[in-house]
Amino acid sequence: MQVFGKPDGSGFRVVLYPRKPEEPRPEVESVANGKLIRVTLPDQTHWILLSKDRAAAADGPVSFSGTAAVVKRWANGRAHLTLLEAGSVSHAGLTLSGEHSATVTAER
Repeated sequence: MQVFGKPDGSGFRVVLYPRKPEEPRPEVESVANGKLIRVTLPDQTHWILLSKDRAAAADGPVSFSGTAAVVKRWANGRAHLTLLEAGSVSHAGLTLSGEHSATVTAER
């Protein structure tokens, strides 16, 4: 979740990432010129696009186009690509695109 500080999207952002007290604290980074959030845990990485306006962004093995999408990649190579609104998302040769919310899972 991102909360923007000003109507133009500038200022501060807040990222809320729930976890249990015994779970490690995730590393949260703003990447792709502030268009994506990357959350890194010991066994997985999540990239999150959440934008008021349609945006295109990429970071390493992922690319996004749209307003709301998530890629989750585990250390074992498994990945989930999720669209929450119309758009497209790609990871390691797998692309999910459409006009409605959808999820696809890739196993290595």
